[in-house]
Amino acid sequence: MLVVKPDPKNENNDVKALNAFLDGEPCGYVRFYHKGYILVITELIPMTDPDHLDKDTFAVLDTIIRALGSYGLNHSCFYVECDNPVLYPTLQTVRFAMKDGIMKSDLSKLLNHQHD
Repeated sequence: MLVVKPDPKNENNDVKALNAFLDGEPCGYVRFYHKGYILVITELIPMTDPDHLDKDTFAVLDTIIRALGSYGLNHSCFYVECDNPVLYPTLQTVRFAMKDGIMKSDLSKLLNHQHD
């Protein structure tokens, strides 16, 4: 079973993390911080080439991003963005779009979209 949990160190750090586990084994994470009502992604694993994205990797990424969306809405945030170009191709696969030179998404869009 795929589960995403907040990192236990979140309480005392400005940079937060959500960790993904598949059958109890770590399989990915997202690190981020709050900038007002925006979450800013600093790291995302698994990071993958969209042309070689398999179904299982997409499921992990999608679950991590949905968990981030849920976290954000529960903490009075409405948007998520990332200014790390290395992550742009991966983020584009999970409903982010380029806007103002960086990747952005509305948190409600991350939660409501169904993948085909």
